[in-house]
Amino acid sequence: MEGRGSTFREVLADFESRLHSAEFVAIDTELTGVDLAGEPDTFEESPQMRLEKNCRIAERYTLIQLGLTIVGRMNETDDGHMFCASYNLFAFPYMGPELVGNEPGFFCQASAMQFNAQHRVDFNKWISEGVPYLSRDDERRYLRKSEEYTNGNGDCDRRSGLLLLWKAL
Repeated sequence: MEGRGSTFREVLADFESRLHSAEFVAIDTELTGVDLAGEPDTFEESPQMRLEKNCRIAERYTLIQLGLTIVGRMNETDDGHMFCASYNLFAFPYMGPELVGNEPGFFCQASAMQFNAQHRVDFNKWISEGVPYLSRDDERRYLRKSEEYTNGNGDCDRRSGLLLLWKAL
């Protein structure tokens, strides 16, 4: 199921409805960069070191696409049959009037952008139709500052976007 800003509520509802029966959720990302200077990939890294390194990479670069696949049993008594529900979401940082002068920027690695282009990532769709998102820190800041966020008009959801998926997990 493909998710864009205009279809995000539908995708989120479907994701949440299936999540309760998940055995696991697989996550894949496409980012504007893939490595850190001076820290080449090695097979000698422990899982903990690899996780910490991947977290630093994700913090440095910007998310282009998020892929999620829920894998679960067809029913509780059937050990042999599984189902998969996959979601592919373009994501683009939220930009709004309250961010003027403090808009999010991002860093790109030329080889990663070339890789994504060669694999037919639609950059126009990414920028114009991506699901908006705020970082957790930005969301907290705006929840504290803005009554508009808490008056039930859905603006928080419009800004937070993908963060709602993480909260569901």
